[in-house]
Amino acid sequence: HGLTGNAAIYSYQAMNLAANGMVVLMVDHTDASAIATRRKDSSHLVYDSSLVTGLRANDIEEEVYDQRRRAQTKHRVEECLSALKVLKTLNRRNIPDLDSGVSFVGKLDLSYVTLMGHSFGGCTALAAAAQSPDLITNVVAHDPAVNWMPDEARWSLFPSERGDRDEEKKDIPHFDGSEGSSSKPTIHNVNMLFLYSDEFASKKWGHYEQVRSMHERQELSSRTSEVGVITKSHHTEFSDTCMLTPTWLARATGLTGPRNPHDTAEEIACRTVEFLEATRKEHGLK
Repeated sequence: HGLTGNAAIYSYQAMNLAANGMVVLMVDHTDASAIATRRKDSSHLVYDSSLVTGLRANDIEEEVYDQRRRAQTKHRVEECLSALKVLKTLNRRNIPDLDSGVSFVGKLDLSYVTLMGHSFGGCTALAAAAQSPDLITNVVAHDPAVNWMPDEARWSLFPSERGDRDEEKKDIPHFDGSEGSSSKPTIHNVNMLFLYSDEFASKKWGHYEQVRSMHERQELSSRTSEVGVITKSHHTEFSDTCMLTPTWLARATGLTGPRNPHDTAEEIACRTVEFLEATRKEHGLK
């Protein structure tokens, strides 16, 4: 989920995936980026606005702000990878604390795993794939906050940012579009879909120009990659927010563009599923 969001506001996209036969696990992160997160002990962790407040008041420099967001991303990545480990366990045996009356034993194909996220969530999905590319088949990044990816993940995704003169960066595997350019699995061995809103693309946020250029040079993935823009759309339209807000109010406050937000959500869903269906065929799945 994105900053100030939570899993609940992505129900449209999640249910669309489930309706197409996919098992969907949604994560509420405990890094205080969600509007509120319920802990295991039933207490609640609420959104920490201090970073945004400090940045707006010029009490925090932008570089420091980004570094703190990157630290949060590392926490989020560990939560995503831990959730994947839980799925692997559920595929082997039932877990009493997670007993919902439905058994997943032997029913999950964990050789085909997709990480999908919007904004901060897109950044998290990319960073997790960069850290553990051998566990991930696909990444779907909707308007990803790429600048909040930890340094190692960004250097892996964007070779031009590596700065190979620095010793600590030399051992990070990379892909330059050629066969055998890296002896280790990297994020570039993962199928990747980047979908941007018009808002993000026009402002060149989320490294849009760089991602598009790498895709055109076939340097984004050694497998399948796609970079697209949802026309006449705004950043928030990847979530349920615009469909939950009266359209007149959403347009007046800049949450949504001139399109019907339901039409925008449907296009996002269709393009995401089309990409995943193509990678399933490539993976030898029906």
